[in-house]
Parts: sequence; structure tokens; C-alpha cells
Amino acid sequence: HLRKTRGSIVNIGSLVALMAQECATTYCAAKAGINGLTKSLAIEETRHGVRVNVVLPGNIMSYGMVEAADARPDGEEWLNWLASHQPSGRIGTNEEVGQLCLFLASDAASYITGAEIIISSGSELGYGVKYPLSWVKA
Repeated sequence: HLRKTRGSIVNIGSLVALMAQECATTYCAAKAGINGLTKSLAIEETRHGVRVNVVLPGNIMSYGMVEAADARPDGEEWLNWLASHQPSGRIGTNEEVGQLCLFLASDAASYITGAEIIISSGSELGYGVKYPLSWVKA
């Protein structure tokens, strides 16, 4: 069907596929595998008019993140600490990731295939905390 309609595949990976994370070896390896799958499929399917890309989210306020924060006695402080890793001083939203996916699936992205698109507000840039905790809005 994708070949008939010249469709688009948008895989979801993670920023840690590119930069790794302590105590998450198997998670990082699995996410790196998604990047390899994406690039291989992009090569194989481009001749059929099918584009394949991968979105690499950083800190996104997902159900899992909310659940993790709720399970911690310092949940709000932990979320503020995570927010401090982005230059914007905030955690991204599911809607922001969804909008990127919609773009990649649309004809507006017709010349993009095999791309690893980071959506992280720059958390991978530079070292350590990017936004002083005193600046983070609760």
C-alpha cells in the first residue's frame, strides 16, 4: 500500500540513540537500531517513492514521565531538573512531536528521507545544565 500511494514511514526513536545515557544500555542500543532500520529502509524504498525518517525526541512530557514523577517523593523537583537540560528551560510536549511527525508524513517533506530529526530544544548541545534552576518556572 505504501508503495502504491508513495507513502511515508515516520519512526520514533530517541535522542539517546545518538548520545547514550547512563544505566540505559539496552534502551540506547535499541533506539540506535531504529536509526539503522530507518536509513536502510530509506535506501530500499526510495526507488518506490516511499520516504522513511526517524524522529528523535529528547525530554518530552509523556505519560511515562508523568508516572515516573508521580512515583518520586521529589517529583516536581525532578521535572524541574529535567527541564533545566534544555536551553528553553522546559520539557517538550507530545503535541510538538506530533506536529513534526505530521510534517514528515506530508508532501511538504517530499524531499526528506533517511533523516534523523532531533526534537529536544537543544538539550544535546553543550555540556550539562543549560538553564539555571532558579530560572525554571514551576
